Amino acid sequence: MLFLLVIIIGMQLMGCSCPAPPPPSDYMDDVDTSNL
Repeated sequence: MLFLLVIIIGMQLMGCSCPAPPPPSDYMDDVDTSNL
């Protein structure tokens, strides 16, 4: 569980670092919705 959270946080940080945040942001939102 904690490992999964760490991976999600890491992906979010990388997405923010990316020059094109919109695509990763939408993908993360979709994943978050699926998890919920």
